[in-house]
Amino acid sequence: MSAHCLLWDRDPVALPAREGHTVTELERILAKALMDLIISIDLSDDDDIDPDVVTKLLEPIAADLNHIGAEPKTALIALLTGLAEEETDPQRRMIALDFPSAIGLT
Repeated sequence: MSAHCLLWDRDPVALPAREGHTVTELERILAKALMDLIISIDLSDDDDIDPDVVTKLLEPIAADLNHIGAEPKTALIALLTGLAEEETDPQRRMIALDFPSAIGLT
Protein backbone atom coordinates (compact mmCIF):
# COMPACT_ATOMS: atom_id res chain seq x y z
CA MET A 1 0.00 0.00 0.00
CA SER A 2 1.38 3.42 -0.89
CA ALA A 3 2.01 6.16 1.66
CA HIS A 4 -0.60 8.22 -0.14
CA CYS A 5 -3.27 5.63 0.59
CA LEU A 6 -2.23 5.31 4.21
CA LEU A 7 -2.59 9.04 4.75
CA TRP A 8 -5.92 9.43 2.97
CA ASP A 9 -7.48 6.35 4.56
CA ARG A 10 -7.25 7.83 8.04
CA ASP A 11 -10.36 9.25 9.63
CA PRO A 12 -10.05 13.05 9.67
CA VAL A 13 -12.34 13.38 12.69
CA ALA A 14 -10.19 11.10 14.83
CA LEU A 15 -7.99 13.95 16.05
CA PRO A 16 -9.91 16.95 17.35
CA ALA A 17 -7.28 19.69 17.56
CA ARG A 18 -9.28 22.07 19.72
CA GLU A 19 -12.80 22.54 20.95
CA GLY A 20 -15.12 23.19 18.04
CA HIS A 21 -12.54 22.34 15.36
CA THR A 22 -12.12 19.01 13.67
CA VAL A 23 -8.81 18.50 11.93
CA THR A 24 -9.20 18.36 8.17
CA GLU A 25 -7.53 15.74 6.03
CA LEU A 26 -5.21 18.38 4.62
CA GLU A 27 -4.15 19.65 8.05
CA ARG A 28 -3.50 16.13 9.24
CA ILE A 29 -1.53 15.17 6.13
CA LEU A 30 0.62 18.30 6.22
CA ALA A 31 1.33 17.91 9.94
CA LYS A 32 2.14 14.22 9.47
CA ALA A 33 4.40 14.96 6.50
CA LEU A 34 6.28 17.63 8.47
CA MET A 35 6.62 15.35 11.47
CA ASP A 36 7.83 12.43 9.31
CA LEU A 37 10.41 14.70 7.67
CA ILE A 38 11.71 15.92 11.02
CA ILE A 39 11.87 12.38 12.41
CA SER A 40 13.74 11.14 9.34
CA ILE A 41 16.23 13.98 9.63
CA ASP A 42 16.65 13.36 13.36
CA LEU A 43 17.28 9.66 12.82
CA SER A 44 19.76 10.22 10.00
CA ASP A 45 23.48 9.98 10.52
CA ASP A 46 25.55 13.18 10.51
CA ASP A 47 27.43 11.69 7.56
CA ASP A 48 24.17 11.50 5.60
CA ILE A 49 22.93 15.01 6.34
CA ASP A 50 25.28 17.76 7.49
CA PRO A 51 24.01 19.20 10.81
CA ASP A 52 24.65 22.75 9.56
CA VAL A 53 22.43 22.09 6.55
CA VAL A 54 19.73 20.67 8.82
CA THR A 55 19.84 23.83 10.94
CA LYS A 56 19.56 26.04 7.85
CA LEU A 57 16.58 24.02 6.66
CA LEU A 58 14.69 23.82 9.94
CA GLU A 59 15.20 27.29 11.41
CA PRO A 60 12.89 29.01 8.91
CA ILE A 61 10.21 26.38 9.51
CA ALA A 62 10.41 26.89 13.27
CA ALA A 63 10.33 30.66 12.79
CA ASP A 64 7.24 30.44 10.57
CA LEU A 65 5.45 28.20 13.05
CA ASN A 66 6.24 30.57 15.90
CA HIS A 67 4.49 33.43 14.12
CA ILE A 68 1.09 31.79 14.32
CA GLY A 69 -1.42 32.97 16.88
CA ALA A 70 -2.13 31.34 20.22
CA GLU A 71 -5.26 29.44 19.17
CA PRO A 72 -3.80 27.92 15.99
CA LYS A 73 -0.60 27.12 17.88
CA THR A 74 -2.57 25.25 20.54
CA ALA A 75 -4.42 23.36 17.80
CA LEU A 76 -1.15 22.48 16.05
CA ILE A 77 0.40 21.22 19.29
CA ALA A 78 -2.68 19.06 19.93
CA LEU A 79 -2.55 17.70 16.38
CA LEU A 80 1.18 16.92 16.56
CA THR A 81 0.79 15.30 19.98
CA GLY A 82 -2.05 13.14 18.71
CA LEU A 83 0.00 12.06 15.71
CA ALA A 84 2.96 11.29 17.99
CA GLU A 85 0.79 9.12 20.20
CA GLU A 86 -0.21 7.08 17.14
CA GLU A 87 3.43 6.30 16.36
CA THR A 88 4.15 2.63 17.08
CA ASP A 89 7.95 2.64 16.75
CA PRO A 90 9.36 3.61 20.19
CA GLN A 91 12.28 5.65 18.82
CA ARG A 92 10.10 7.54 16.34
CA ARG A 93 7.44 8.06 19.03
CA MET A 94 9.97 9.61 21.41
CA ILE A 95 11.14 12.05 18.75
CA ALA A 96 7.57 12.80 17.69
CA LEU A 97 6.45 13.53 21.25
CA ASP A 98 9.33 16.00 21.61
CA PHE A 99 8.66 17.60 18.23
CA PRO A 100 6.46 20.55 19.39
CA SER A 101 9.06 21.48 21.99
CA ALA A 102 11.98 20.94 19.62
CA ILE A 103 10.60 23.45 17.13
CA GLY A 104 9.78 25.96 19.84
CA LEU A 105 5.99 25.66 19.98
CA THR A 106 5.97 24.97 23.73
